[in-house]
Amino acid sequence: MDLKDLLQGVTDQWGAETVAAILRKLDSYPVKWNGTLRRSISYEQDGTDISFNMADYGDFIDKGVSGTFVKRNTPYSFRGRWRGTAYYIKDWALSKGLNQWAVAKSIQKKGIKPRPFFTSVIESRIPELEPLITQATEDYLISVLKQQTSL
Repeated sequence: MDLKDLLQGVTDQWGAETVAAILRKLDSYPVKWNGTLRRSISYEQDGTDISFNMADYGDFIDKGVSGTFVKRNTPYSFRGRWRGTAYYIKDWALSKGLNQWAVAKSIQKKGIKPRPFFTSVIESRIPELEPLITQATEDYLISVLKQQTSL
């Protein structure tokens, strides 16, 4: 096995463990998720580069959204018409027996509080990656040196 394959294996394992940590964090919130967001969380690896993905609306949940009456520390805010929100939450609101228009208006005013399950977990796990890469590189170099000295 060459060093490139070894490092890909290390980052692949770290990526899978990071996705598992993201899912645990998402599950820790007292919210009943329908599974769409949960199923969308994944990672891709291109060589030793790794990227994490999720459904677009996950960023609003992760960072929160400022309302018209409640300001939050987030890049997102409700502006303009709120009626479009009612369309997107219709199925959810009806399944809970709620008026979709009233819920949409409330969300527009209050915003969405952040539930940092994605970015914060990835950032907290980055320091764990360096020692894994260092150890894998060290193990590889030792095995190569042992092979060279045994010839």
